[in-house]
Amino acid sequence: MKQNILDVLRYIVEVYTQSHQDESHIDDIEAELNLVGFHQKHINRALEWLGKLHQLDTDDLLYQPQQQDYRIYTEQEKNRLTIGAQDFLQQLQNRRIITPALREVIIEQALALESNVIDADKMQWVSMMVLVNILDEVDAAELQALFFGDQMTIH
Repeated sequence: MKQNILDVLRYIVEVYTQSHQDESHIDDIEAELNLVGFHQKHINRALEWLGKLHQLDTDDLLYQPQQQDYRIYTEQEKNRLTIGAQDFLQQLQNRRIITPALREVIIEQALALESNVIDADKMQWVSMMVLVNILDEVDAAELQALFFGDQMTIH
């Protein structure tokens, strides 16, 4: 049995983005997730999580001027996002992989997970899932290599 929303989201990314299968048939995806043993509650929350991404105006997120800024986290955010998770986002922004607006979407989506603590590993997955779902043409394998390879150091 799978345990949480992040597990469902990981499965969706691995199956549908790497195999380039069509993920437009939500009913088929939901049926498959049930067959492999995910709880309906987690499936529903994961599909809602993805639905929020599909509602975003990507032009505002991707095509804003790249400025260097530093994010001040609230106490609630600091309690849930580890220093490693925060550093990972800052590295993505410093490398111009994400814009400040996209960083905010990633933070919002990370905080929407059921996890009390979002560490660097979870933040990598959330970031990858947000980028895979927002960017029109993205190679999920390249993102996985970037996020989970030796190319970035998480402190």
